[in-house]
Amino acid sequence: VDASSLQPGAYKEDAAITLHCPAGCPSVGVSVTFTVMGSATLALSTSTLSFTSGPNNTLPAAQTAQITASDNTTPISFTVNASSTGNWLKATANPLTTPATLTVSLTSLPAQDSSGTVTIQQANGASSAVITVNYKAPAVTLPVITKVFNAAGYQPGLTPGTFITIQGSNLTPGVTDVWDKFFVSNQLPTAIDGVSVTIGGKLASPSYISPTQINAVAPDIGLGSMSVTVTTPNGASAPFSTVSTQVSPAFFPFPNNQPVATHGDYSLAAKNGTFPGTTTIPAKPGEFIILWGTGFGPTSPPAPPGVEVPFGQIYNLPILPVLTLNYQPCLVYGAALVNGGAAEYQVSFQVPASMQNGDWPLTVLVNGVASPTGVLLTIHN
Repeated sequence: VDASSLQPGAYKEDAAITLHCPAGCPSVGVSVTFTVMGSATLALSTSTLSFTSGPNNTLPAAQTAQITASDNTTPISFTVNASSTGNWLKATANPLTTPATLTVSLTSLPAQDSSGTVTIQQANGASSAVITVNYKAPAVTLPVITKVFNAAGYQPGLTPGTFITIQGSNLTPGVTDVWDKFFVSNQLPTAIDGVSVTIGGKLASPSYISPTQINAVAPDIGLGSMSVTVTTPNGASAPFSTVSTQVSPAFFPFPNNQPVATHGDYSLAAKNGTFPGTTTIPAKPGEFIILWGTGFGPTSPPAPPGVEVPFGQIYNLPILPVLTLNYQPCLVYGAALVNGGAAEYQVSFQVPASMQNGDWPLTVLVNGVASPTGVLLTIHN
């Protein structure tokens, strides 16, 4: 076929083949179909596509480009090949003949700014076209600590083996979680979802994490000036300077400035109406009440650090704290760590029999250090 004088297009012709033989032979018809390709080349609607991650580092939406012939008429068959370091780039086209739609997507997020290419190659190798695909990694936001304080009483600073609260920004990469599924046997976890807290060079045990707040059990550290650091998958915060003290007693809070308190059967000892839909009974004059708190300091014998408080041993405070209700001294029956818990203390005391009905200020004194003021225990006969 000599196509030098033909215009681009599809052609179909019939040819007759006759053999010359002594006895004479019939002609054989042959149908010939061929296509004359023109000078058209591949054309793209864009030469560059740019991506960045979606919300919370999810994969971004796919993008499209149009593949056509330069003369907008000649059908050109082609192949598609995506190339990227780490194979994070994917490209498909439908159909594989112009005109077609090219779909480009990411199969994973590169750790840093990256680029790849999508090559569209004409089937006969006559021409090709390339799209450059750029990925812009999101700006890394490091955690920032603004406050460190007792999780129950909000006193600034920390105490070894005490529940503390850390506040700030970007403390997690958008994650909120608790420590429940991160326990191994009775070991307190030292990280949740890749988020950890270091105090004085030792890992704390986070119990709750969110972008703006972390609750954790402080490790067995010394006293004095301490640095606190939060580390996330994005990196570590600048050290936050605080002070570690031997005790910082405080009761966990119920609503309306009430302390977390229970009766002898562990039912809630609080003003009725404290929790909507739940009937609660206040403490009575002469009744033994259990208060729940943190920051009461070392016990005898010392509790093993980094684990849930073991059963079979009572970890008492070596000296009973001094507790007053409406500035009246109360009989303290005992003060000890809660078995099976972590950094939680129980203080059992007797409400004075002469105590009148009302909301009375409650304080506790441990080694000369008082709990925060403003805590009110409801008494009702």
